[in-house]
Amino acid sequence: MKLYHVEETQLARARSKLLLIYYGIKDILGMILTKEINCEEAGRVLRPIEDEPYYHGFLSRDEVEKIIKKEGEFLVRKTEVGGRHYFVISLKDEGIMKHFLIKRTSKKRLYWVNDYAFKTVSDLIQYHLRNREPLSTSGVFLEKPCPKEEWQLNPEQVRSWLVWRDFYY
Repeated sequence: MKLYHVEETQLARARSKLLLIYYGIKDILGMILTKEINCEEAGRVLRPIEDEPYYHGFLSRDEVEKIIKKEGEFLVRKTEVGGRHYFVISLKDEGIMKHFLIKRTSKKRLYWVNDYAFKTVSDLIQYHLRNREPLSTSGVFLEKPCPKEEWQLNPEQVRSWLVWRDFYY
C-alpha cells in the first residue's frame, strides 16, 4: 500500500480517472493521505443500493433489533437525523447492536464511515466485506449480510405502485 500527500485539486483530477480515492487523516500541512485503488480491486458494484439484498430502506433501531438475530449479521438502512436522510450500517458485534452512520463528503459527495471514501454505498460495503477492513478503530467488521425477507418491498417498488394506482384509478 502506497500512501502519499495529495492536494484537494489533485483529488478532483484523480476522480475523473475512474479511481476510487480513499481519504486518510490530514497532516499538519493540510494535505490528505490517500490510497488509490481501481474499481475492480475494490470490488465495484454497479447496481444501486436499493437493489442490494442487505438494504432494508427506512428502519428504526428497534426494528433492526427484531431483524438481526445472529452474531456478525449486518444490514444497511436509511434514517432521518435533523431533517436529513442518511444511510446507516447496523450490525451485531459481540452480542451488542452497533450502528454506523455513513457520512458524505461535502465537495466530492463520496460516502465514508472511518478511513475510506467511496462513490457509492455499495462500493463501501463491498470493499469492507471483501478486504476484511474494519469499520472502526475498535475492530468491528462486516461479516454476513442480513437479506430482506421475500415479502419486504424496497421504497422504489412502493413508489412505482403508487404511481400506477394513481394513473389507473
